[in-house]
Amino acid sequence: MAKNGQILAAPTLVKELPLPLRRFVGDMSDTRRLLVCLDLRAAE
Repeated sequence: MAKNGQILAAPTLVKELPLPLRRFVGDMSDTRRLLVCLDLRAAE
C-alpha cells in the first residue's frame, strides 16, 4: 500500500477525500494545526 501511495517517509498521513489530496509527513503532535490543514476545524 505504501508503494502504491508513493509514501517514502513515516509517519505519513494521506487525506484523499474530499479533494484536494493532501499529504502530511513528520511530527503531527500539533493537533490544532493538523485539523486546520485537514479542513476539519476553522483557523483561529
